[in-house]
Amino acid sequence: MTPQHAMTPQHAAAMGTPQHAMAQKYESEPLMMNVQGAPHYYPPPQMGTQMLHVSSDYEYANGAVVTPSSARSGSKRSREDLNLKEKKRMFKLNDRINQLKDMLDEAGVQTKKNKQSILDNASHYIEMLRNNLLIAKQKAERAEKQAEAFRAQAQKSSSGADKIVRGVFQKTTTPRVVVDMNMQTVTFNSAFVKHTGQSEPVLKKQKTLRPYLCADQEKLDHIMEKVRETKQSTSALVKTSSAGGHAVSVNLVAAVISDDSGKPTNVEFSLIPVEMQQPVPNRHQNDAVHDEAETSAEESVTDKDEN
Repeated sequence: MTPQHAMTPQHAAAMGTPQHAMAQKYESEPLMMNVQGAPHYYPPPQMGTQMLHVSSDYEYANGAVVTPSSARSGSKRSREDLNLKEKKRMFKLNDRINQLKDMLDEAGVQTKKNKQSILDNASHYIEMLRNNLLIAKQKAERAEKQAEAFRAQAQKSSSGADKIVRGVFQKTTTPRVVVDMNMQTVTFNSAFVKHTGQSEPVLKKQKTLRPYLCADQEKLDHIMEKVRETKQSTSALVKTSSAGGHAVSVNLVAAVISDDSGKPTNVEFSLIPVEMQQPVPNRHQNDAVHDEAETSAEESVTDKDEN
């Protein structure tokens, strides 16, 4: 007797129910648990089921699958890029070294064709230029100091000469006045002050100064205009006012004073007194007078003898 025949009727009836048949149909599905939040349970696969094989040669890089062949090709391209960059760098370096050799040849520095010789000679040449530059800088500093000393000496000599000129201007007995091109007073000497009899503040005014240069104002303007146009000295016999209100005749000399560029900037007036001398008798007139006197004397003697 089989085990099935040995079952009781109740057991056999239970085995034949639809629920028992459904249990065999969904035997491989997961069992649902009523525990809150518990994960699902998956039973292990049944024996005899074919498994998927995953190769260990596959790698992942930034989410992408990298196969061995693609990795080898990427590595090859990277090496080629590096080699190309290195070739470009060496080409630039060789080109620059060749340029350096050309510059050394132009400077007269003899070098060999190898790179080490070119670099060594370039270093020595640069050091020589550096020393020469330092020497030139020192010479320039010494020259600047000497030039400064010469300028100071020249300025000192010029100031000494200016003092002499000012001394001569002030101490001369000829009345002298310096005005600008618009007849504004610049300076005058003590002889001019003595000639006018006026104070220095009064003589600094153009209206007061002009009559003491020339009483004829139109003639004075003509002299100034001639000086401006010709830029040369001129003179004229004029009458001027003097101390005490007397009019005197002077030879007015107007001399142009120019700056370093040759542009007229001032006019110097010199008042040279003119001596009014008595006219000297002519010798022939004296002889005639003498002969006439002798004739008169002889006639007087003859008259006396006749009487």
